[in-house]
Amino acid sequence: MHFNSMVLSDHTVIYPAYMDKDARLALRYKIQVEGISMYCGCSVFSENKLAYAVSSDARIVPMHQKYEHNPLCIRAADKRNTSYRAEEDGTARAFLKFDPKNFTVPKEDRTVDKLPVESDSKKNISTDNPPLDSLGQFILQLNTDTYKERVTAGKGLISADYFLPALTSRLKKVYIDGINKPVKDLDLQKDYFSFFYQPLVSIEQGEHSQITLKGWKKDFSVFIYSSILKRECEKFEKRYDISVSEALEDEKLSPFIMASGFIYLRLSKRDTLYKVCGRLHIFLVNKNGLYCRNMEERDELDAISDFIRENSLYKTVQFHRIIDEERLFGILSCQGKRQILICKKSLPNGYAAEGTDHISFVTDHISSENLAQIKELLVGQP
Repeated sequence: MHFNSMVLSDHTVIYPAYMDKDARLALRYKIQVEGISMYCGCSVFSENKLAYAVSSDARIVPMHQKYEHNPLCIRAADKRNTSYRAEEDGTARAFLKFDPKNFTVPKEDRTVDKLPVESDSKKNISTDNPPLDSLGQFILQLNTDTYKERVTAGKGLISADYFLPALTSRLKKVYIDGINKPVKDLDLQKDYFSFFYQPLVSIEQGEHSQITLKGWKKDFSVFIYSSILKRECEKFEKRYDISVSEALEDEKLSPFIMASGFIYLRLSKRDTLYKVCGRLHIFLVNKNGLYCRNMEERDELDAISDFIRENSLYKTVQFHRIIDEERLFGILSCQGKRQILICKKSLPNGYAAEGTDHISFVTDHISSENLAQIKELLVGQP
């Protein structure tokens, strides 16, 4: 359920990996003095809740030994079971299918660069091994990770423009497995590659393809191999049922088109250095900057944002986005009240099942109408 969260007995959802020492010691006080209990998020809806405490040195520790966690829970012990892990020290580590330090130039675009082009390291990605992220999956995880950090700090939903610097700040604590510096510190001149996550301004396809990104002070353009850009544009159109070019011309969509990936430094046959985007992912975000996997998800995330804003629930209700469970879209939590699990598929539309700690609301599409029903379930509790 919440595979890296803890849930308190007053129904508050917390993410210890994003809490500093002072926040953890304040949590310790609530547990020891105020009598609040804390359980691993993977067990909160089961009969056997897994209780945790906070030690005097601010570590999250189990109350008993030999707990059996959900196999997907980050506390499920020995074997790594996630491709993106928020660590206890506040950092996060991503495990990728590819080697971000290099990229393969498509055959149709190969010329005579003097620097050797190394192919992706061959990682075994069978189902018997721990999961690994593609570029798109990594960016989705990074985006969600940033949002969880904000939720933990009590900041919640903001505009897409303000979400971007929040993500940039989070990159100071995000590491890619095998690279001994945070993603934010990757330097194109020193490391020959760097990561970017910026609004997409325009694309130019042809013999000299390029993408133009919105920079902090001014826009900037980067060369990209034609086949890489073409392939990514095709993926975008398949996901959102609109071409990148059409989306860029749409006033309602264009501010929410993002591009992310890796830029590399290469040496031409004339001994001149040039920048090239070797790995690219183009995607849409909603009005709060949250990654959208399709248009329906974007509409639904916007509907939840409008619901919280229009009902002035910023300070009382938190929306927890879930991206790793097919049937669970997200959770609305409010201190002192049972959580509302927004579920999709498998159960009749409008079905609401009540449990000790939660109410499950099922819908095939999230809209203002059924969010009104959810509000009644949330605020109507004693």
